[in-house]
Amino acid sequence: MRRTGRLLSLGMLSAILLFCGGCGEYGPKDKYRENRTGLRYGAHKDVYPDTSGPKAYGSPNQDGAVIHSNTQLAYSQKLSDQVGALNGVGSSIVMITDNNAYVAILIDNTGNNTYGRNARKELNNSGTSLGRYNPHSGGSYMDPKDLTNGVNNFYTVEDHNDLTHEFKQKIAATVRLGQPAVHDVYISANRDFVNKMNALAQESWSGHSLTNHVGEFNTIANRIFGTPEKPLE
Repeated sequence: MRRTGRLLSLGMLSAILLFCGGCGEYGPKDKYRENRTGLRYGAHKDVYPDTSGPKAYGSPNQDGAVIHSNTQLAYSQKLSDQVGALNGVGSSIVMITDNNAYVAILIDNTGNNTYGRNARKELNNSGTSLGRYNPHSGGSYMDPKDLTNGVNNFYTVEDHNDLTHEFKQKIAATVRLGQPAVHDVYISANRDFVNKMNALAQESWSGHSLTNHVGEFNTIANRIFGTPEKPLE
């Protein structure tokens, strides 16, 4: 069975959340609890020195809009696994295009300072304490092509600009180490982007070419990354 980073299946995830209510401090539920035990990006450059140095993600033309007009598209299991193993990343999907890499991530609590204080997080874990998966509908169904629907899962963040510089630096450095020919690296934890990338990964796992999906991929890439990036503070 293929995996995206450290991805748990929906069935396994629901079982852990619903039946581990009595788990101890270090039980599976701890993955979904706010904590301060993970590596803090920006405070441990001796541990992760590649979070410093020149900006390694996004477009070099920081002040202008970026047009994403890729003609090739392929899923990378190797890079997905490598990014998924990083502190703060719950799951990852990496696509390689003509010259660029696009990284979709879910964020967990194994790293701190992964997103800004005012970031708009797209997550509701209240169903755990209520004893049901979805606190809104009470149901447990999620489209099998989706990786997250915003309840009882890892974190998603709407705007890629709200992910911290150091966190994106580490992800970009990991991608560049595994794929040195990559020109630009685009990173997002946006829920729609994550789910689209997951659907494309499933196509690739089934042995299908992604060539016919380049147009729709460019559409969402332009929506997520096409606006100018916020300047570094």
